[in-house]
Amino acid sequence: MTLQLANRWLKNCAINHEECSEGFLSGFMPSRLIDIGLDGAISPKLIETSSMISPQRYLSLSHCWGGKVPLSLCHDSLAGMREEISYGDLPKTFQHALIVTRQLGCRYVWIDSLCIIQDSHEDWVKESDRMRHVYANSFCNIAASAAENSSEGLFFDRYPGSIMPLRISINGSGYLIDPPFAGMHMVDQAPLSRRGWVFQERLLSPRILHFTASQVFWECRSYCACETYPSAYPMGSIPFMSPLRRINPAQDGLRIRRRDGGEIFNTSPDTFLDQFALWNMIIANYSQCSLTQHTDRLVAMSGIAAIFQEVLNDNVDDYLAGMWRKQLPYSLTWQALGKNSRPAAYTAPTWSWASITGLVKRKSLTNSQRQQLVKITAGFVEPAGSNKFGQVNSGFVTLKGSLMAMPLSICQSKELAMPCLGCQENLETISLPFTLDVSRPHIDRVAEARQRLHFPVSWARSLTNVYVDIDLEYPSVYGVPISAHRLGERREVEGLLLEATRNIGEFRRVGTFSYTIWQDMRGGFPDQCLDAFRLFDSQATRLGLTSVPTDHLDYDLWYTIKII
Repeated sequence: MTLQLANRWLKNCAINHEECSEGFLSGFMPSRLIDIGLDGAISPKLIETSSMISPQRYLSLSHCWGGKVPLSLCHDSLAGMREEISYGDLPKTFQHALIVTRQLGCRYVWIDSLCIIQDSHEDWVKESDRMRHVYANSFCNIAASAAENSSEGLFFDRYPGSIMPLRISINGSGYLIDPPFAGMHMVDQAPLSRRGWVFQERLLSPRILHFTASQVFWECRSYCACETYPSAYPMGSIPFMSPLRRINPAQDGLRIRRRDGGEIFNTSPDTFLDQFALWNMIIANYSQCSLTQHTDRLVAMSGIAAIFQEVLNDNVDDYLAGMWRKQLPYSLTWQALGKNSRPAAYTAPTWSWASITGLVKRKSLTNSQRQQLVKITAGFVEPAGSNKFGQVNSGFVTLKGSLMAMPLSICQSKELAMPCLGCQENLETISLPFTLDVSRPHIDRVAEARQRLHFPVSWARSLTNVYVDIDLEYPSVYGVPISAHRLGERREVEGLLLEATRNIGEFRRVGTFSYTIWQDMRGGFPDQCLDAFRLFDSQATRLGLTSVPTDHLDYDLWYTIKII
């Protein structure tokens, strides 16, 4: 019955949903597919699609590898798998995927570990670059949502009555009460949805069948349904969901800004802000997912980046390690939230969110009353391979801006040594709540105890948030104000915390800060900030930096700052 319902969903979508069928019309085919044969017993084998006379419909599979490595394609097994893949040797999830493929009337299915040569770096690079096309052109994606690994399968024992809505009547009016397993949260919170690679698989696939432990869910670009509501969810029963399925900044970016408070300012469409808001939401959702190899951080969403580049109509070189050149400098002030670290293996420049493991977030700019406090003069990344949206070897951003001295001191508590920021030594300090995101084991206890950073009294009147990306290693940090935007009668200034490297004018990002100014948008920095600027100016010669005059609205000295 369940697979019959899935068939109805699929046929209805293929016939009636034009926007869901765009992919197959392109004629794209993966390099390899699993051929399960014609009617009769399933007898899988690997085929090279270059031998096909014409494009054929195929399904794809999204699954968790987990701690158990599934049967995989290697150089030694390539010839044998072209002849036959033993059905009995396949893990349960793969077996179930072949059954679903047959029941849905298809002959071919794409499974990553069986269609990419796992011991060939060259083949992996080539196929990972094509991954977005594999899912975007799949007739339907089979998602093993509830399975922690490939041995658990798609089908689970369940009680059918648990998915039926409760029908009640009050004063002659009928109502439906959702069962606890009917919401899309069963998909969003499933083990598969925590996997980094699956994030783009879900966004790019035009149609998806999610196999959860309670029931099967349908998701396409037109509507969502499940066994509880086979014709589609009732109007209003689905809360505001991540508006990512169509990657439409003009529609969804504006909706995000209004949801985040833009209606207070009578938010209207704005091409730049709408694109900025949607990309920020994509990154915030993606950064919550886990990856076995952190070096896949950029690769695993390169397909989404490629599509977004087409939406922006930008040059491919305008994509800078997870950011867009036209959105600099505002995107530089992303915030690291929760447990984060910067792995030893290089993934991205420190100014990129991709350099950090864990959740990152950047607030939406809700209106156009924004102001740059720096001038970006250069931005460059060196791709590690042919995929310009994938892994990078190096990168830098160069800007001209003001620098504030923010010396680091260590505040000793009963159990912990924690970094404290201040403008000068021996000033009276007060405590402010803060979020500290670094990698040392004591961080959980810091968060639980709500420990506090200490700032001079003059800073306490304006400083609102400080987010530290990683454990600080050097005795001094510097602040560079990046941008300001109006929030009603006040403006909020956001900036980066930097540490100096051994090279003159070169810095690494270590966090962000912000403070509020209650005056006109074109007003100057508060006195405490000016003191910090002057303190830095007196130290600049020691660092080998020289200032240049500027027409800056707030401060009259700029420095050339290179962030790596």
